[in-house]
Amino acid sequence: LLLHLARKDVVDFSNEGRTDSMDVADVVLFGLGIVQPLITPDTLQFPALAKEFFALLGWLVESYPHKVSCMERGMLDAMMACLHFGLQQADSENARVSVEAIDALATYQIGTMQPDGSYLLQQRHPAMLSFFLQGLLETMLFKQFDRAVLESSCDALLSLLSCEQHKFTQLMTQVVHGQAMAEHRQQVSEATSVLLAQVHASGPAVQRAAKLQFRTHMRAFLTAVRPFLVTI
Repeated sequence: LLLHLARKDVVDFSNEGRTDSMDVADVVLFGLGIVQPLITPDTLQFPALAKEFFALLGWLVESYPHKVSCMERGMLDAMMACLHFGLQQADSENARVSVEAIDALATYQIGTMQPDGSYLLQQRHPAMLSFFLQGLLETMLFKQFDRAVLESSCDALLSLLSCEQHKFTQLMTQVVHGQAMAEHRQQVSEATSVLLAQVHASGPAVQRAAKLQFRTHMRAFLTAVRPFLVTI
């Protein structure tokens, strides 16, 4: 029902002139608050339910990132857990929708960035994007994943990196120190330095050209480091 309302908001323009203070997103958010406690990793094992639920989350985040950024902490925690679960799924469609939702949320934060590096979502959930960055990076570096979601994953990683570059550097430093062989430590360190230099030279992450360039750079980065990092 919630997904039907979401889709109706996209295609039904019969009430364009209405000035009601509550829009479809508010209704969906209210309904999501009721339904979300019932959504668990066990219930998401049902393919039909998982597909509809991740489609709903994807629509909500991509269409109304400001409203999502201002949600209560409890709802953000639940959404964070679901999207993190989604990006780890073997079902490439659910993983793709989850990653694209994360990308949309992070991309929106770039537009709210302040001179001190803070952004809107941090006011409600300071650790949310860092959590997504760590989960996505771990998947791309250490695990086998469906290459069908590689481009979406690269886009999301660039947006997350732009919001949380200090966290990215910290995580990659941990990866470097975690290598037993000096040769591997040097390879990861050099590949990371090259990647960050390319990101800085590519322009704002919200630009399509920057995302396309980052896909190419990230493929080269993964080719250089994944052969000795993948553990699962």
